[in-house]
Amino acid sequence: MTLEGRPLIRGVDYVIDYDVGQLTLLDPETLLAANPGRFLEVSWEQRSFFQVAPSSVFGMDARYDMGDYGAVNLIGLYQTESELVRRPQLGVEAGAVGLGGVNASLDLDAPLLTRVLDAVPGLDAGGPSSIHFSGEAAVSLPDPNTQGDVYIDDYDALNARPLSVQSHEWRHGSRPAFVDGAEGVLPPVLSEATVAALIWQHTWIQEGVGGDSLGVFQGFNPSSEIDQHIRGTGSALRDPALFVRFRPESGDVEGPGGWSSITTVLSPTGSDLTKSDFIEFYARDGEFLTLVMDLGIVSEDAFFVDTTGVANGIKPIVNLPWGQCVLDQEADPRRGEVWGK
Repeated sequence: MTLEGRPLIRGVDYVIDYDVGQLTLLDPETLLAANPGRFLEVSWEQRSFFQVAPSSVFGMDARYDMGDYGAVNLIGLYQTESELVRRPQLGVEAGAVGLGGVNASLDLDAPLLTRVLDAVPGLDAGGPSSIHFSGEAAVSLPDPNTQGDVYIDDYDALNARPLSVQSHEWRHGSRPAFVDGAEGVLPPVLSEATVAALIWQHTWIQEGVGGDSLGVFQGFNPSSEIDQHIRGTGSALRDPALFVRFRPESGDVEGPGGWSSITTVLSPTGSDLTKSDFIEFYARDGEFLTLVMDLGIVSEDAFFVDTTGVANGIKPIVNLPWGQCVLDQEADPRRGEVWGK
């Protein structure tokens, strides 16, 4: 933690609870009052306790005993870690490391040293001499890329933020506050008179000729049908999808403009899209439909129309208002209520 370049002291300026990942300033009023308008910068590093990538560890321990002369001990350790994807990116490629060590304790006779000491006038060695050696050495041999290949940027999924296509992750959206950029496709008035029925689902039941069920299917589509430029070999790759049924007053033919909206959360803690260069989104069918995407903070005032065609009312029994300009949950899925008309 730094405040305008000055490092803060843990235990004096702040404390950290690592169990819940919470950082608390001990005296924020005094700290920030002495530095008004300054920026408090926090940097951290997180490393998972359990590794996701498959890894293998091999070890060995050996000892060579030389009797009265001592012993030599050898130890070795070799660890390999596989990559998680077939196209490993820089920093997450498959790696390995080899560790080796040797330690020895030797006692060697030194008769020459005894003769030298006895040759010194007035000095008597008093017995045979010996020399004691004790030491250890270790070496580390890392191999950061065992495959020899790495992909700097695959230009497809490096910074991809997957969008959920599960139906329960979406809910009915609010009425657009602005129509900037979509004036030519949205109705002039966005009201309950122009809102269209809308359903969305990622699974459905397919019926046979006799009306019997053939099973529950999901919105998985071959990648070649989504992008005609994809050419694959072997088993066809399939991508999930969300089936959306938009039903304006004109039905399945082109007619007066209608609108409806659904919304989902990109990230419960916020998502920075300032460094994203493009958005890739695939949509199928709907020749006279227009898909409008609104990224950012949107209104939480969901637009709900009941069976009588009104967008506001009073809930029976509890006598509470619901609808536009009331921050509530207009539809209760537990009671079988649905969004839209």
